[in-house]
Amino acid sequence: MCPTIRRSRNIFHRASSEARSPELVEGHIAEYRKIGYKTTRKEGAMLPTIKPEKIIPGENDGVSARRFLLKEDLVELFERKDIPYQTWGSGTSDSLEKLLTTLTRCQVTLDQSAATPLLTVDNAVVIVKYLGLLHWWELVETKQVFHNGQVRTRNFNGISETMHETENIDAEGMEKAARRALVEELDQDKNGFENPRNYELIKWDEGVIGPQESEKWPGLDAVFRRHIYLCLIRRKLFRRKGYCEVQGDKTTYFEWKQIV
Repeated sequence: MCPTIRRSRNIFHRASSEARSPELVEGHIAEYRKIGYKTTRKEGAMLPTIKPEKIIPGENDGVSARRFLLKEDLVELFERKDIPYQTWGSGTSDSLEKLLTTLTRCQVTLDQSAATPLLTVDNAVVIVKYLGLLHWWELVETKQVFHNGQVRTRNFNGISETMHETENIDAEGMEKAARRALVEELDQDKNGFENPRNYELIKWDEGVIGPQESEKWPGLDAVFRRHIYLCLIRRKLFRRKGYCEVQGDKTTYFEWKQIV
């Protein structure tokens, strides 16, 4: 075997072994606590939420029909609680229609009984790392640039995707969501994240952030239940300039930060 290939494989497996070590994991958990993560290791169980009753039409179980009926309920709720939903969809906020789609298709619930309506969102969070020749690198979501010119500064360690309704809150569903996040957010240029052999994915922790005001839907509160994974990538996936995800209304930028 070529010495260079042998060395790269050794580095990858050494990185995997180091990432699994209790000392390194606890060190990173302490770091994330400083920026707002509340892990369930010491804080106890995740916050409970109330699953809203979704009105399902009789024979026509289409998403559009479901959205239409749910929209009437939400508009009445938001008007009663003085939620400024009419302003959504401008600036960096998402629209009411996007909220309806999210409630229908994702692992997101709405507690309508709270003084301020409370969203509970299940996210797959992936902390992406790469071991270079001399340093460790960690991927950071730096900003979102909207097509209307608005910019939302992020500075988020890793990538995060809201879990789909078809991705159950169990080991299989959470891992499926994490792998989907890698492909959807980092692989638009076909970098190789669709092949699981190019990286190692390790379940890391569970965390809760919030309640806090929702960035996407101002006026609502949100709690984020985070299912956190550590991803160690091979050299072929490393792009020094970073990655970007182009969506319908915005482009999200990810950059590498040297950490050791």
